[in-house]
Amino acid sequence: MKRVIIKISLVTILIPFVLGAFPLHAKSESRAFREQSSPQSSLANENVRMLWFQRKVYLEQALFTEAAGEMEKLLEQKDELSLSERREFAASLVMEGDLHIARGNLPRARVSYQTALELEPILPAAYYGLARSYWQKGSRSLFEALNEFVKGGFSTFKDLKNLYVIIINSTSLLWFTAIIAAFLFVVSKLLKYQKSLRHDLCEYLSSRLPLTIAHPLSWGLLLLPIFLWLGVAWIMAYWLILLWLYFQKSEKVLGIISLIILILAIPAGNLLVSLYSSVHSPYILSSLYSIEGVYNLNNIENLRQVLSENPNDLEARFLLARQYGKGRRLELAFEEYQKIINRQSGFTKAYTNVANIFFALGEYNLAIENYKRSITLQKEQVIPHYNMALAYAENLQFKYAQETMEKARGIDLEFVDQHQEDPATARLIVEEELPRRALWRRLLKGIFFIPIPSEATSAVGHSAISFLGSTLLNPTTLLGLLSLAVIILLQLAWKEKRLARLCQYCGRPFCYRCKTSIEAPAYCSQCHHIFIKQKGVSQDIKLKKSIEVHRHQFWEKLKKYLLTILFPGIGHQYGSQPIVGVFIFFVWLFGLTLTILLPRLVPITIQLQDPSWGLGRIIGLIICLLTYPLALGTLRKD
Repeated sequence: MKRVIIKISLVTILIPFVLGAFPLHAKSESRAFREQSSPQSSLANENVRMLWFQRKVYLEQALFTEAAGEMEKLLEQKDELSLSERREFAASLVMEGDLHIARGNLPRARVSYQTALELEPILPAAYYGLARSYWQKGSRSLFEALNEFVKGGFSTFKDLKNLYVIIINSTSLLWFTAIIAAFLFVVSKLLKYQKSLRHDLCEYLSSRLPLTIAHPLSWGLLLLPIFLWLGVAWIMAYWLILLWLYFQKSEKVLGIISLIILILAIPAGNLLVSLYSSVHSPYILSSLYSIEGVYNLNNIENLRQVLSENPNDLEARFLLARQYGKGRRLELAFEEYQKIINRQSGFTKAYTNVANIFFALGEYNLAIENYKRSITLQKEQVIPHYNMALAYAENLQFKYAQETMEKARGIDLEFVDQHQEDPATARLIVEEELPRRALWRRLLKGIFFIPIPSEATSAVGHSAISFLGSTLLNPTTLLGLLSLAVIILLQLAWKEKRLARLCQYCGRPFCYRCKTSIEAPAYCSQCHHIFIKQKGVSQDIKLKKSIEVHRHQFWEKLKKYLLTILFPGIGHQYGSQPIVGVFIFFVWLFGLTLTILLPRLVPITIQLQDPSWGLGRIIGLIICLLTYPLALGTLRKD
């Protein structure tokens, strides 16, 4: 255990040096890069837009003091900007910061990144940019760089879309890792048992064919799927069936898990592909933005697209109306609520929010009338009672206001007290929202069940059947199921016959035909007579056999260590630690795939289009490095 701890400590010490060998480089300046340094959407606030472009003019003329003054004026009006506008300005500032880094102006770059964070605190790209600025030559500061980098990693998880993409990436990498680990588990078992298998094949074939033919034919049968250029799935299934009876109990469990992975390979792959395509799905994006619960112009566009495909989606229409309401576009919100009421007269939340619009316009009688309609449809609602009490108070009907507020307290005392305890919010109405669980249910529905447009509902059954057929009835899944059935039959039907095994001393294969039953079962006949009986054996024969034994043990030990160095965990699987080996190899391979493949998948962050070095890659590299001392320290010397 001491050695393992020492090795882990040494690798951990080496991590900063490895990070130093792979510094964070800024991207080179390009035309597309320069074009992204200005907001592309139309801004509602004309004054803010003029301030932004005036600042750009000052920057072009190298008048940095004047540009900073314009930026201060812009930041004073940031509360008037929508969330999407603030994000767009912040992303533009990040692009400017990257441009300053490319030109070697680190102080200006830091100002750009810090200003971006003032506009949008949840901006991983800005934190990563600050980390790069602290890590550039001439101003290397490891602590500040790591601090900003960690902040960027944590801020990534605060954005639901980023989190959704991270989950998809992690699931894809885990599944890809599981498939490779299953295949290499079978390869490790082939390396371990191929001598025993070939011995039994030679024994069987030599009784029918000459030995000169039986020996190469045994190799041919073993490597048949490679000669036929069959796919990886066929090779894996073929070797599992051939080697099944040689497996120990723990290896059989791992073999069944490998077959289950093979069976699910295509269905899970299809699901992951659909998840990647869903990253840009308006249905998914609108659900994620709605869970965030803030005004977002992108959410409005996504909800409009969802409704263009399925006008009967009342939840989407309600969410769109709420977005209009949050943006103070009351006329559009009112129209959407009316469409909901026309399609479903019992939608109580729509009546309440229509009443809220009348309240905001000062039409208190109309507001009270709509609150009453909502209460008539469903009596035990605290929000319409509470809002109606406020409407009565604004309409100077204090007696009714007090009575209605008492009814609201009777329904939900905690809700009323929570809104009345702060004088600043005591006179503010409460908007109806879709329940949180409904939004999450909507998100899961979009992930696992593709929403079908209303005009295509007649073809639902056919689509479901074709999707099921293409997902489950594929060659790989059928091959895995067939292989599972074969090994179950082998397990049940195989009678207790002694298969070939390897001598624990010299490593030669032997079977029940090669030796008598009274000899020790773990050793071949020669080793039994030389090392167990030790009778009638000359010193020369014993010396030669001892040399053979030492050579075999040396090469076996070397094989395990070489396999462990090349692929941590495979050496354990080749020896007598299959479960430990599979775990270590899986962890190492996941770290490797995280380091190599992560940038080629969907980008982790929205703003950072193609991260040259991300937090995930550093985590993957650390995992890879730490598995080596763990693997070498736990490798058993059989």
